[in-house]
Amino acid sequence: MTKKSTWYIALGAALTGLGVSVYLASHFYELQGGENAFKALCNTRGMSCDAVATSPYAQIGFGVPVASIGAAWFVVQIMLLLFALEPAWKAAATGFSKWLGIAGSVASLGYLAIMLGVIGTPCTFCLIIDLCVWSLTAIVWKSATGKANHAPQQTRTLAAISGFLLLFTPLVLHAFMNSVDLGGIRTDEIVASIKSGAPQSVSLPSDWKSDDAPPAFGPENARVTIVEFSDFQCPHCQKGAKILHALQYRFPKDVRIVLRNFPLDGRCNPKVQNGAHPYSCETARVVACAYRAERASPKFEQLYERVFERQTELGHGKALEWAAEIGIDRDRLRACSEDDGWAKSRVSADVAEGDRLGVQSTPTFFVNGYKIEGAYPLPIWIALVESLLK
Repeated sequence: MTKKSTWYIALGAALTGLGVSVYLASHFYELQGGENAFKALCNTRGMSCDAVATSPYAQIGFGVPVASIGAAWFVVQIMLLLFALEPAWKAAATGFSKWLGIAGSVASLGYLAIMLGVIGTPCTFCLIIDLCVWSLTAIVWKSATGKANHAPQQTRTLAAISGFLLLFTPLVLHAFMNSVDLGGIRTDEIVASIKSGAPQSVSLPSDWKSDDAPPAFGPENARVTIVEFSDFQCPHCQKGAKILHALQYRFPKDVRIVLRNFPLDGRCNPKVQNGAHPYSCETARVVACAYRAERASPKFEQLYERVFERQTELGHGKALEWAAEIGIDRDRLRACSEDDGWAKSRVSADVAEGDRLGVQSTPTFFVNGYKIEGAYPLPIWIALVESLLK
């Protein structure tokens, strides 16, 4: 580098790119295991990191995200910047960094084309990484002008260290961030096991606009319908809801998710004795009434997500409080959930349907009729849906 200030700018770009890449790698792993938030930090109007992170282009294989490769690229560039501080290594480090920058710039342009042309949406944080790659490459390219004067052995040494870091960095991130453990069972084996039983006939409304129709996300003509029986106080149901939310980013036109209540509380579920979820019946009624009142607005989805996001805070009146904060008429919602027999009958109908289908625990899903008990990781869901779409 010709100036110390230029070196610091290059280092800042590399560190910024590394930090954003590590965040996106973490977000990828969180989506796989249902540990993510419903709305990612980097989802903005017209841009969706979730859509990119759940696409087939988010990983290079073996469950390693592209973001981890980006992180490794920035780690190597930081290493080369440090070597460039030493006069004896400056020419070799700067020259090697230049060509690595060209490769990274080409790759980032290719991925940008995939986001815009194939996935259909860019990722805000991905664009930040692109800017860091291009800025760093431009700085190094300008600094590397002139004929390099260094020993070939230096280049070989830097290449060996770079190769090690490019392999080691993704492995370290995978070891610390990956929470998906299938117990050594292959994805195709799990999918085959799910589909080994006969699909059950799940009741679906003929008119999705009627008051008795359960909440649903996704197109009515979707080829795959997932009916979910859940309890708002069930931690595994929270994870299942988040995984299905991510699944819809992967298959926005092909998956419809239908929400049914199965509270583990004897006050509205006669099959449950001494239920451990004392607020699940109340919450189910409030959410059902919210859908009845606000199905045409985003407020219902906001309440549904908030109830799961703040699940540990649930208590008497909490769902009503959150609904009011979102902008749903509190008095009207209270009248529906506490005084109107409709809400109780709506939840009772869900419980009766769950009993008919043999639901014993939450969450339980029926995917085109195939029964799934428990919240499988996202890769299993993707493989299952793909098999049903064939």
